[in-house]
Amino acid sequence: MPRTKNATTGLQLTDADRTRLVEARQKTGLTQSDLAAQIRVNRVHLAECENGRRGPSADMLDRWCGALGLAATVETRIKITRA
Repeated sequence: MPRTKNATTGLQLTDADRTRLVEARQKTGLTQSDLAAQIRVNRVHLAECENGRRGPSADMLDRWCGALGLAATVETRIKITRA
């Protein structure tokens, strides 16, 4: 998953990934409050993740995607260079 620079904590989701999650939530008819309760997070935290102000933890992202019938693959990129 390419990363964006706007999330301050947690995983950094792309704009496209956040849009997919929001559209999937809306398609199911869930409000942010409904989904937040289902995945056991505060509604404000979910809203901040949806708008890119924060990033979800890997565990939260797994629960979030699961609740919406989606799957996420988290890619870690490490680049080691000479000091």
